[in-house]
Amino acid sequence: MSAATKSALLLAVTLALGLVLGAVGAGALERRRREEVGGLRRPPGFARHVLQEIVPRDSAQAALLRPIVARTAERNQAIMRDANARLRSSIDSMRTELAPLLDDAQRARLARMTRLAPPFGPPRPGMPGRRGGRPFGPPDGRGPPPGPGGPPPP
Repeated sequence: MSAATKSALLLAVTLALGLVLGAVGAGALERRRREEVGGLRRPPGFARHVLQEIVPRDSAQAALLRPIVARTAERNQAIMRDANARLRSSIDSMRTELAPLLDDAQRARLARMTRLAPPFGPPRPGMPGRRGGRPFGPPDGRGPPPGPGGPPPP
């Protein structure tokens, strides 16, 4: 085997190994990030994060801060629940208004899209427009419909 062939083979193996390690590392980092963000969305995670950022001087100050931060976390959860309920109601009203204007296939796609996830919630794989999800737009791949004043679809 010539030196050029050995060099090319070594380079190819190094490249392949780098690609595999990069993919595995990126996946592990993404999982860890999602777990951390998911933990912050719950009241104990929010409260713990706030107290970690403040760094109370001593246990007496921490004892004074905890109830305030916990109340805020509970209020935030109530706000999110109310916002989700109101947004879900708004989406249901939109579906009802649009129903007579759409054909069966369009109504089915709209129903599927509006059931994918609550408006406020952690991102899930496969959601439209998110990394790794299906692209926005109609299933024929033409892309999103034009906005007001945009070009007509082909």
